[in-house]
Amino acid sequence: MKIRTQVVAGTIIFALLLLVVSGLVVATNQKVERLIDQETIANEIALEVGELGYLSNDYILYREPQQEDRWNAKFTSITGHIESLSVDTTEQQAIVGNLRTNLGNTKAVFDDIVSSPHQSEGTGFSFVQLSWSRMAVQNQGMVFDAGRLASLLRFQTDGLRETRTLLIFALVGAFVAFLLSSYVLFYRRTLTSISRLQEGSRIIGSGNLEYAIEQKGDDEISELARSFNRMTSDLRQVIATKSDLEKEITGRKEAEEQLVQANAQLRESKQNLIQQNDELNELNEELVATQEELRQNVEELIQVQQDLRKSEGNYRNLFERMTEGFAVHEIVCDDQGVPKDYRFLEINPAFEQLTGLKRNDTIGKLVSEVLPGTEQFWIDRLGAVALTGRPDHLENYSATLGKYYSVFAYSPVHRQFVVMFNDITERKRAEEALKEYTESLKRSNEDLERFAYIASHDLQEPLRNVVSFSQLLSRRYKDKLSTDADEYLGYIVEGGKRMQILVQDLLEYSRVNTRGQAFMPVECEPIVEKVTQNLQSQIQDSDAVIVTGPLPTVLADPSQLYLVFQNLVGNAIKFHRESTPPRIRISAEKTGKMWKFAVRDNGIGIDSAYYQRIFEIFQRLHTREKYPGTGVGLAIVKKIIERHGGEIWVESDTDKGSTFYFTVPAPA
Repeated sequence: MKIRTQVVAGTIIFALLLLVVSGLVVATNQKVERLIDQETIANEIALEVGELGYLSNDYILYREPQQEDRWNAKFTSITGHIESLSVDTTEQQAIVGNLRTNLGNTKAVFDDIVSSPHQSEGTGFSFVQLSWSRMAVQNQGMVFDAGRLASLLRFQTDGLRETRTLLIFALVGAFVAFLLSSYVLFYRRTLTSISRLQEGSRIIGSGNLEYAIEQKGDDEISELARSFNRMTSDLRQVIATKSDLEKEITGRKEAEEQLVQANAQLRESKQNLIQQNDELNELNEELVATQEELRQNVEELIQVQQDLRKSEGNYRNLFERMTEGFAVHEIVCDDQGVPKDYRFLEINPAFEQLTGLKRNDTIGKLVSEVLPGTEQFWIDRLGAVALTGRPDHLENYSATLGKYYSVFAYSPVHRQFVVMFNDITERKRAEEALKEYTESLKRSNEDLERFAYIASHDLQEPLRNVVSFSQLLSRRYKDKLSTDADEYLGYIVEGGKRMQILVQDLLEYSRVNTRGQAFMPVECEPIVEKVTQNLQSQIQDSDAVIVTGPLPTVLADPSQLYLVFQNLVGNAIKFHRESTPPRIRISAEKTGKMWKFAVRDNGIGIDSAYYQRIFEIFQRLHTREKYPGTGVGLAIVKKIIERHGGEIWVESDTDKGSTFYFTVPAPA
């Protein structure tokens, strides 16, 4: 092959190899950057899910609108991150699907919390705990999936980095091979051929026409050597005449010209080699710049890995500080694919505290080994979660541990399931006690109903007879008996009437919960007007003035709300100062989902020591002669307000007046 052809072919082959390897390096580097971006997004999702859990807790505890807005904003951000994920493998796509599903479940749980009514103090703690547990389950599932996805992407990135490094080494190796081949093929081989040609020319020029120059290959130098050999052969075959000598001289000149041409070609080849060497130097500089860029990428990767380890440490800290038990299991099935056991893969410290099982005694072991006699119920329910991927929530008794547990289970991957649980033994016992108390209260209410029946029928009839006949005796024998007898009859009549009033008040008290009407929207102003009309005689006798501000519409039993206003306004008129006419003001203001009413007077006031006592049945602070009554009115008011889910209390200054406050729910 010609020297020029060899140079051109070598240059083209190396250029093609350089383009292919460089293209692979660039494509691999772009894919590495994309995977790093996806891994960063996965880590961002995990961090934002943790923030979403904190925002959920704040909203559950305080139910403030701005917290709901912040939660929705964070939810939108997480949704955008999840939708921006672009993964390759089936496992990664399944994890992204789980993230979408869990995020949807989280939104559904939060919507349930937002739409649920505000709980009273008694049940608020249970509601907060349940809501937090539901949100924590969804959040932990998403944190786990996001961390797993980041790990997979990091593993894939490391593999591509190794491939990229191998390609760079291959490119450097190709460059070295090209230099060596250039040296061997173009420099050493050409110089060796020229050296042989020069040595042969010197020997032939000295007169040794028997010498033959060694010739290898079919390049220009080999052709020149063959020409020398032919010339030498011709010189040996003819007699050296002048003309032959001239011809020989001419042949030599031609050979010399060919030699000059060969030297020119050699110089041109050398120049091409120098030019190629310059190009290789430029390529080497580009490789050095690429290596510097790779070094910077490695430093960035190290920083990202350090941040990831810090983030993993935070996740681990959260995992170990959770108050809920957390465990990862693998289901074990028989030959027919039916769950028969499961194996412990990971547990947190709360798991050890709630179950009494130790980590070293559980990890890697079957539940049948750790807890012999575990009920098949647990294996069936949890096995269904691992095989179908559908989450499950259950509350059941564990005979092997002797406790009740509230368990939420979900499947991060096929044939595995994660449980988060709490010990609800005390709650279950409280529920059983509450059930017993409810039964007792039900029996007590039934007794109260029977008492009300007796009071309304059997007790009032004798009272009416006593009062009627006592009044008849008093009218018929007035002034015919002794003075003491008239006084005694008066006591009997008065006592009978008081007993009738007391029985009526007791009936009202007992029927607050049993005879009440359904709650409905009720306008308060007509109720107060009706009360004012019914108390008109007392108002006129005491010269009382009643002032009402704008009164709202509330959700209440209208007949019972009437009793509340009648008792409070009647008491305000009855307990006025002798020298001061009663001045009564009724007002209302909105507080959350309730209306707070205030009935304010300028009466005799109440000592703070009796604020609670006045709401108890039969409790009186004054003698019956000074202020008549049975002591049941405020007890009835308190029972009515409590039936409506509200509260009642009093604030007072002695000799300055009292203000009774109570709350009633507003219509939805």
